[in-house]
Amino acid sequence: TESELRDRLAADISVLGAGLTLLQKERYIPNSLGTRSFIDLYATDQAGHHVLIELKRSDAAAREAVHEIYKYVEGVKAHLGARDDEIVVILASTEWRELLVPFSRFVADTKIAVRGLQLSEDSGTGRLIAAPASTVPVCNGRFIAPWHEVHWFQNADSMESGLRTIHESFQVKGIQDYIVVLLKPPTPV
Repeated sequence: TESELRDRLAADISVLGAGLTLLQKERYIPNSLGTRSFIDLYATDQAGHHVLIELKRSDAAAREAVHEIYKYVEGVKAHLGARDDEIVVILASTEWRELLVPFSRFVADTKIAVRGLQLSEDSGTGRLIAAPASTVPVCNGRFIAPWHEVHWFQNADSMESGLRTIHESFQVKGIQDYIVVLLKPPTPV
């Protein structure tokens, strides 16, 4: 069961990663919005981050995981005054079929440090093993920015220089997809 899994990991939290210190099982986080949050395992890492560990045992239960993570993160931020960069989320599950896509979307959308772990049991020793869970590519869909820029160039040389500057600026900002439309007036402006 999930509670047995939680108890086994609480007894040996190093399975989930080196440097973790368990602070509490089933950590209650009050929320003024009326939603209750019980973090399966609440720990800290060597850097003092709040480590929120969500455990799932089946595909059916995994469907709720990302929803619960959002609640826990917002609860820890509100109740404990943590910032995004002070929180680490570990989602550990024995099943990833139903979890993979929502987890991948969560990882793509958040600035919070997130790790997914595939849990299994060593058949020889019975010890729990955690292997990194890979994310799948998620689609960002079509996005047309609600803004645009207009640049006027006096001649071909200034236009080439300007286009290079635009390209370099977008690379620095991580913008990979953009369109440049060159319009040439029929008469000088």
